[in-house]
Amino acid sequence: MYPPPSLVFVHLCTADNERYLLEDLSNEILYELFEYLDSYDIYKGFYNLNRRFQNLAINSNVLTKINVSTIRKDYSYYWEPVNTKCSNIQKENFNSVEHLHIASEEIVGDCLNYFPNVNELSIENKFKTSGDSIIATLRRMIPLRQLTKLIIKSHLFPMEDIINLLLFTPNLHTLSLNLYILDDFNINSNRQKEICQYVSKKNKIQDLILNQRCSLNEIQFIVYLLPRLKCLKAQMERKEIGQIIRFLLSKTHNRTRNLFYLCILEVPKVCLTETKVLIESENLLHDYSIKYIDRDLHLWW
Repeated sequence: MYPPPSLVFVHLCTADNERYLLEDLSNEILYELFEYLDSYDIYKGFYNLNRRFQNLAINSNVLTKINVSTIRKDYSYYWEPVNTKCSNIQKENFNSVEHLHIASEEIVGDCLNYFPNVNELSIENKFKTSGDSIIATLRRMIPLRQLTKLIIKSHLFPMEDIINLLLFTPNLHTLSLNLYILDDFNINSNRQKEICQYVSKKNKIQDLILNQRCSLNEIQFIVYLLPRLKCLKAQMERKEIGQIIRFLLSKTHNRTRNLFYLCILEVPKVCLTETKVLIESENLLHDYSIKYIDRDLHLWW
């Protein structure tokens, strides 16, 4: 995939065939050129080119003609209580925002911003709501169905809420969690079994990152819940790494048939040798690559 085009240099030719770079032109001539360009194009083409063109854009007042909030791709959301009616609150245009980062610890009230084109969501904290569920609050802020990437950084975010959230995000392909999977989660309740079965059938998640140490039981649950995984990065209980690798590479089930990359995070280098011995001695893989980089063990097959 090629990067989007950007303005790097422009050759200008005069009648006597003399060549000039755009940067060779005086400020006065550049201001004249700006008059023939759309304000948005000036911002995209010149503002981040270098310091001189940034100052030119500012001094030409083109930035006063556009709302900079309409071209940002990332937005960090901090909820603040308001005492005015929603109809009196000035609403920004968030149409360009594609990544919403919710940093609040509380989101209450009816006056919420809506981000219609968000496809990536990051949640910093387990935020409180006013009566509504977390799912209901998020649905009033973003179209959950179009999310393709979800990052939950809080280790206090309940697994039950995450699984319920997966019900409304069928197009996710990347999920990152920072919690203990089975803490305070009743996997044996009939309701949770039904929800997990539905999520398992419908979700499209292929890339998963687990930033808390996982046990074999937790990995088995994750593989059941997300059967289309291709890439798994996870911290693991040191004493269970061998059992987890054996399970993930086992030919006795097809739950991991799509998996081709495993990264075990933050392990000692001796795990490289131990994993090689395990794979070779039990004939788990025939064609594979394994590397130890920056305290992480990488395995491809």
